[in-house]
Amino acid sequence: MQPWTQTVLALAIGVLFCVFGPSLDSFTDIKLGAGLMLNGHLHWGLLILSPVFLNTFFVLVNFLKEKKTKFTVVVLLLVLFQVYPQYVASFNMFRLATGRRDLEQYRRDTMSFEGGLGSIEPFVESVPQTFLQTGFFVL
Repeated sequence: MQPWTQTVLALAIGVLFCVFGPSLDSFTDIKLGAGLMLNGHLHWGLLILSPVFLNTFFVLVNFLKEKKTKFTVVVLLLVLFQVYPQYVASFNMFRLATGRRDLEQYRRDTMSFEGGLGSIEPFVESVPQTFLQTGFFVL
């Protein structure tokens, strides 16, 4: 494969799995929890939102520990609105697309991201959410 096709493929996979997928997952979880709370099921709504809150806490802890990004109000809002991991992935993809990183450095950055910040959401939020929603729909 030519280097430019590898770069385009890496960017397409990154957009799909590191930006679009997690954003859609967080949005649907928050929408379900808020919908339950607005329809009078406060306890069920809070139960559905509890993994989202836990994920926010761990992402905030990871952000404060890493200190790779300068702390600003905008970045804090990204953490609170559940889009900070997508921001980091998008920033890495932007550096690859503009030529500030070569493909090998991008792959190292992606592996580091997936082993750290990128692995918080699947284990802290998605897996518990799967059990909660499965139990919710069975009841």
